[in-house]
Amino acid sequence: MSNLIILISILSLVLIIANFLATNDCRKSYEILKNILKNSTRYEHFVNNAQNKNEAFLSFLNSDTFNVNNYLNFVSKEQIISDSLSNKNIAKDNFIGFKILSIILAFICVTAIVGILGVIFFKIGFSFVALFSAIAISIIVLGNKLKMKVLNEPLVWTDLLLFKEAFSHPGLYFSYASTKSLIAFILLISSLIVGAVLTINICTWQDVSFYQVLVMAICSLGILIIPFFLPSSWLIKILQKLNFNLSHIALYDATAFTPLFSFYIQLLELKATKDIVYKKCQNSFKQNNEVMLDSENTISNNTFDNVLLVQAESYCSLNKLLNESNYEFEKLNQKYGSNYDLDIAWDGAYTMRTEFEVLSGTCIHDLGIFAYNPYLLVQKFKFNSIAKILKQKGFYTVCIHPNSELFFGRDKVMKNFGFDEFVALKDMPNLERNGPHVSDVALLNFTKDYLNKLKANHQKVFVFVISMEAHGPWHKGRLPNKELNDALMIYKEHLQSLSNAITSIVTTPNLFDRVVVYGDHLPSITDIKNAGFAKFDISPQVLTFENIDAIKSDMKAEVFENNSEVQNSNENNISNLKIKAQDVKDLVIKSL
Repeated sequence: MSNLIILISILSLVLIIANFLATNDCRKSYEILKNILKNSTRYEHFVNNAQNKNEAFLSFLNSDTFNVNNYLNFVSKEQIISDSLSNKNIAKDNFIGFKILSIILAFICVTAIVGILGVIFFKIGFSFVALFSAIAISIIVLGNKLKMKVLNEPLVWTDLLLFKEAFSHPGLYFSYASTKSLIAFILLISSLIVGAVLTINICTWQDVSFYQVLVMAICSLGILIIPFFLPSSWLIKILQKLNFNLSHIALYDATAFTPLFSFYIQLLELKATKDIVYKKCQNSFKQNNEVMLDSENTISNNTFDNVLLVQAESYCSLNKLLNESNYEFEKLNQKYGSNYDLDIAWDGAYTMRTEFEVLSGTCIHDLGIFAYNPYLLVQKFKFNSIAKILKQKGFYTVCIHPNSELFFGRDKVMKNFGFDEFVALKDMPNLERNGPHVSDVALLNFTKDYLNKLKANHQKVFVFVISMEAHGPWHKGRLPNKELNDALMIYKEHLQSLSNAITSIVTTPNLFDRVVVYGDHLPSITDIKNAGFAKFDISPQVLTFENIDAIKSDMKAEVFENNSEVQNSNENNISNLKIKAQDVKDLVIKSL
């Protein structure tokens, strides 16, 4: 049995070391995020209400009558985040205990992996079971490292459900890995395969029987899954009594518990609170939706026929972050509109988080464990949205997105958000691309044409456009017609395309009467992210064009082309006023 013990010991050691190294990476990243949060309006209510909420929660938890359905009314993340922002040591009282538990968890996980693979592949030999086990551990470790490098966030439970998306759209995921990383991974796997082949007659099961491996697999797996069979009310109490409180800020939780242990707690919390969150979606969210839909003051008294909301992929102000000149559409915005910083808490990807908050007006942290991917809920339940509010006021609502309608389950999401139509890539297959994705100019030209078709049957139209052109990665050769090797220079080309597209929209007569443009997150480009981190600000921008008639009037009078105020407005003109993503709806449906 010595070979089996050696294998489990080695793989456990690898996973434990990798887990602690990842914890250190998360700690460094969270120290930056903590300073960003301190400058943010996003978590003000966490800090301001922390003491009262935590006392109420403790009273609730220790009461004789434990009503599990009220759990989310006393979520203790406010105290967790408040303590963190106040520079208190993360999980100070239980720091060593959490680390010991993470070591034990790593050992049990490795034992379970080896046991399960041993049962499945027992007959083909010990060497190949060792091979498959090593590959499984490597994928976990390297997958987490890649995500930290690109998105500055460790693996979370919702990533288990993104595997399908990753393999359906590999260019949006695996292409972020550098060539060196891919070569290193291939060499690692090749070495493991060669090692398995060479040792097939040397490393054997020895005196280990199939039934012993089966018992090992059942016992180790049983330890992991037993908590999932407990009643939700028991599991919630256990999690709270053991101080396994998640903030649902992945970097903080991974620092406090280690990434591996945090991941396991996420799964436990999912089991404990899923039905509670579902019920909240059906009840309290429904009540809030009815209030919003009945509110007459949500719409401006001004009349406007067509409204455009653009979610510009990875858009941010280079003027603000890198002190570079504004693009044409930003100059137009400074004279004819307003601009804001979009207050978000993630610096790369996770489009669906920003998109959800903007469309629904709901903070993702009101969703508990589903904060990591709110669209898992919207695929199942109807949510209030900008689209529903405007439908109540006679608007025909359309979402246009040049990607698969299945990505993020948007075919179901947009339906549950109340859109009348969802126009996806399959409906516009021949649009021009600029790099791997449909260009913003082609996309918004399509939007113009589509709007003109809708005008025949609909007096008021709301269009939500989700762009794709600037989606990373920004590797050399991305733009075949331009010899650009630098990611930042490639990104600038895409910003120019966005500028051309938005400028065309707001200067075209008889089109949209109000236009709002926002970025979903910063691009994962080192120069930009480092600039954001240095300023403790990772906000993309929101631009509103509510005075479009003036733009058209100036264009007609030939004032615009010679207006030095617009042409030379290059520096220090980006507003520092922050707006929460869930409040962007007010820019769309209210007068400013």
